[in-house]
Amino acid sequence: MPKLLARSWVLLVVGLCLASVTPLAAQTPPTTPTPELDEELRILDSTWTAYHRELRYAQRRAVGAPKPLPPGSHPWGFVSEEVYAERLKLLCNVVPMDYNVHVKGQIEYFIGRKRDWIAQMLGLQHVYFPIFESVFDQMGLPLELRNLAIIESGLNPAAKSRVAATGLWQFMHYTARLYDIRMDSYIDERSDPYKATVAAGQYLKLLHSLYDDWLLAIAAYNCGPGRVNWAIRKAGEKNVWAVYKYLPRETRGYVPAFIAACYAMSYWHEHGIQPSWVDFEYGPDSLVVVRRELHLSRLAQQTGVNEQLLYDLNPALKLGVVPYSDQPFVVRVPTSVARFAEQHPDSVFGPAPTFAATAPQPQLAQGSPAYTPPGRRLIYHPVKAGETLLSIAYYYSVYVNDLKTWNELKTSTLTQGQTLKVFVRSSSNITQAPSQSTAKAASKPAQ
Repeated sequence: MPKLLARSWVLLVVGLCLASVTPLAAQTPPTTPTPELDEELRILDSTWTAYHRELRYAQRRAVGAPKPLPPGSHPWGFVSEEVYAERLKLLCNVVPMDYNVHVKGQIEYFIGRKRDWIAQMLGLQHVYFPIFESVFDQMGLPLELRNLAIIESGLNPAAKSRVAATGLWQFMHYTARLYDIRMDSYIDERSDPYKATVAAGQYLKLLHSLYDDWLLAIAAYNCGPGRVNWAIRKAGEKNVWAVYKYLPRETRGYVPAFIAACYAMSYWHEHGIQPSWVDFEYGPDSLVVVRRELHLSRLAQQTGVNEQLLYDLNPALKLGVVPYSDQPFVVRVPTSVARFAEQHPDSVFGPAPTFAATAPQPQLAQGSPAYTPPGRRLIYHPVKAGETLLSIAYYYSVYVNDLKTWNELKTSTLTQGQTLKVFVRSSSNITQAPSQSTAKAASKPAQ
């Protein structure tokens, strides 16, 4: 009987505690589901489920304990709309951190259903964010754009979408070519964290120059400037929330997801999320391979380094092989491997190949005045103030790398008044370089 009375008292006390807690938790209800919001979250969920994979070599570990939530708070730390909005303002970002029902839905999606995934992003940020921050700082871009890679690929350099966009920044094949990204049977630099980040920064800078609005530039990064220009014409207003309903379904959730990622990566401790750290980093040591062949498997055998570590350090090597080429390729390796290669170069790369002398074949070099690529004709373009190789390439529908080859350019720097050779398609109706007004109109979105 005493035991029964004791149990009754315990049940009574627990019931009173629950009754007192419930009204407090009810003060911060989650976002009311709507068909539109559910569709946005479904698209994001299916995308990240397909993209995410852990670094196979690295070991994950939890550090410390999550910050305890205040008594009576929501189990996932949901707060009022006013608190969400105020916290976003306190981030002091250059990219506007607008708050609305779409942003709230994405925030509570990240810190709720996707909290374990955010814990993984908090660990991976120490691998990739230093690369992003270094590149964006040199280019004068807002550092918060680093969170865009979370939405694009889940910080996975091997990510590949259903439409074959690849890498941390999800470049399509054609766009990557515009930024001199190397892609062949052995190498895909869209998966190289350094090369892809430089290209992403250049592309984001171009998109911002088109719209002078970072949120529109971010939307255009997802669906392309053509779709954004069409949405602007339909809405009659140059604002991402005004054109929201005219954007593709995936892009409607893209901008709110970016803002929500900025929130989650800054306020994770307010929601009881425990980071999952990764014992992996990109070291400063590397080998420059040119006119030699290198196999990661053989390098691992010679040095005793874990082969999977070499693959994780070099995600751009599709087959784990650097082929013989006159194009230099940087292989990232641990310090011990770099020292071994320095001391035993022939063991790592093999002896330098020798070739029998052959009689030179008469042919025109691509840089010679008489050379014209098949199916093209030559025009001359005088460089105007503010023009870049990228904007010129866009206008003439050619590759940046071709412009460099045709004009024997070693860098991308242009000077006003400089004349460039451009081989346009023979079927093109372009007969001369664009005037200043035409060039400006081509670089701006249609109103």
